[in-house]
Amino acid sequence: MSGKITIWEDVNFGGQSDAFTASTGDLTGWEHRSASSIRIEGFADTDWNAFYETVDGQGDDILFVQGNGELANLVGVKRPHGNNQWNDRISQILFNVEYGGGAGENNTVLKHGSRSYTSGDDERLELDSSNPNWGT
Repeated sequence: MSGKITIWEDVNFGGQSDAFTASTGDLTGWEHRSASSIRIEGFADTDWNAFYETVDGQGDDILFVQGNGELANLVGVKRPHGNNQWNDRISQILFNVEYGGGAGENNTVLKHGSRSYTSGDDERLELDSSNPNWGT
């Protein structure tokens, strides 16, 4: 199975959804900055996908996610700037990106198999109970 990313407009996988099997470019319609839940499936544990706050990625925040899993509540995932959470912030999805390591001022990084993550310049955080199926 090739990888698939599904986003929902409400937390806990509620409301309208849309599934993607390739990088999106600019999300249009309801999906533009409306994602509140994400399911990632069909990737290798070492694969990275990226969720961008803006389409051009110029200086705005990026959520890097490794492997497969579910993020049921993006309110519970901190981002480095703005309102400081990833709910209703995603404008573009890129599949199978190269991630060179390190945190970076604009990056939120979730690694496969871990509930710990970084946001911004090495701020170490732990996913809360609103995202029970990540890293298990």
